Amino acid sequence: MLVWALIACVTEPRLEVSRPTCQADYLTWAGGLTEYVDAGGGRGDFDVDPAGPLATRAFGNYELSSGDFVYTLEYQPDYWRASTRVEGYGYAATTGDLDIEAIWKTTDALGKTSSVMKRDVRTGCTVESTELDIHERAWVTEGRFVGSEFDYTRTGPLYDFTTPGVYTGVWKSDLTVTESVDLTSDGVDYTEDRTDDGAGNTREDWVWDDGSTHQEGYDEYDVTGTWTSHIESSSSSEDCTIDREVEYSGDGGGTLDCGAGGVCDLTYTNWVCTRTCNDGSSGSCWASASLAAASPKVHLFPRQASRMGSR
Repeated sequence: MLVWALIACVTEPRLEVSRPTCQADYLTWAGGLTEYVDAGGGRGDFDVDPAGPLATRAFGNYELSSGDFVYTLEYQPDYWRASTRVEGYGYAATTGDLDIEAIWKTTDALGKTSSVMKRDVRTGCTVESTELDIHERAWVTEGRFVGSEFDYTRTGPLYDFTTPGVYTGVWKSDLTVTESVDLTSDGVDYTEDRTDDGAGNTREDWVWDDGSTHQEGYDEYDVTGTWTSHIESSSSSEDCTIDREVEYSGDGGGTLDCGAGGVCDLTYTNWVCTRTCNDGSSGSCWASASLAAASPKVHLFPRQASRMGSR
């Protein structure tokens, strides 16, 4: 059931957060639909400037009588996302509580679209959010607003898009995020520390070890979606270093240096990677048996997940 506030001397219903059940001041930076409707005057229609430097406009409508809503987020021109259309239903209360389900359809800078389904439940200062992509991979975030930050755990697939892990993180009112994960699964020890500056730039520092191969490195993503990756790989057969920089379009390059085992130039074209090596060989990246051990175990391709921080 939809709950709204009736403003004195006005017969039209409005949604204004007049009696919040959470005293943490999150509505100005993490309120989502409630934030937009409240900032738009509470009548349902809104056209507002969201918090942070990425989204420059949020406009749409929340139907107070039915709970149906649709709105669009527009982003700054350098961002790899161009726009996101959000359409769903649910309720937003004058307490700040929220229970909504929606399809988020994002159009990127290349004109390609992708969609996720999200369910967001906010009761008092407690939040549970579930995100499901087209491959039915799920991320579940559970947390609580405390003062000017959101403390949470986030459960979902890790480096290979399948192995589940639990991140522990903090999302602050300046939209910065820090989170980490440490787990052992199927003989692999994996740790990762991730930072997001809230302006579209993220970095993931990680270590991967299965007892026979040790890899560590970092992956950086800037606001345009350009991916920069550095890997140091050690095994009983060889030590290798891999450096790559690839634009969001999938074009770029890098090097793979295994010393006596081979040195190769890597070329990416629309995310297809080919190698040209100093021993005269060429072909698909990582296809050579002598280079197979150096194949990246983590982030073979970049990840552009929808997460907190760079929303």
